[in-house]
Amino acid sequence: MLSTERAVMQRLLGEESTIAEVARRLGRSRQTIYNWINKEEQPVRRTRMSKLDPYRAYIKSRLERFDLPVTVLLSELRAKGYDGGITILRDFAAKIKKRHVRRLVDRFETEPGRQAQVDWASCGTIIHEGRRPAHRGAGVFADDLGRVCGLRAPAGDGGPAGALFS
Repeated sequence: MLSTERAVMQRLLGEESTIAEVARRLGRSRQTIYNWINKEEQPVRRTRMSKLDPYRAYIKSRLERFDLPVTVLLSELRAKGYDGGITILRDFAAKIKKRHVRRLVDRFETEPGRQAQVDWASCGTIIHEGRRPAHRGAGVFADDLGRVCGLRAPAGDGGPAGALFS
């Protein structure tokens, strides 16, 4: 029901019009008019202050600059005097993070062949004929040259990565 319809209904009923006449003028059924009359006015809900309200601007500014976990925010707010719970903070932060958080680390890509990453991993010890020599470690050398990747297991004695380059 629109507020104008309600005002017209009240005016017509105040002029002692019948329910059928009010319904006809408003283009509604008689039952709808009866429902409107019998319906109690909904009380106007007052919004209460939240424990989080004084800290909302601070939280927004922190989350716009950094992608902070809610637990970190909670400890910062506790230092500022916040005595509310983590649930309301988590709900509020989720709304802000959805809209405002920028990723701090951008993906860094170069053309193939422009940059390389090299890794060395020790993969254990080679056991040969039931014996386990101390100097026979198994290692893997991995290099990543842009989008061209390689993985090599040295045929040497499995020493440190420097042995591959000497």
